[in-house]
Amino acid sequence: MFVPVSYERPDVTREAIGDAIDAGFTHLVLGLSAPFPVGVARWVTDELIATAR
Repeated sequence: MFVPVSYERPDVTREAIGDAIDAGFTHLVLGLSAPFPVGVARWVTDELIATAR
């Protein structure tokens, strides 16, 4: 399932990830939009993936 990533509203992205997991999805593709902020891979890991329910 494709989940768009909001750099300005990570809470919205975290909620979408949680909703997808709760719905039974086990494979998520996080859609990052350009321009990519410096350190975006670490940010995604720390702010989105590590905090997913």
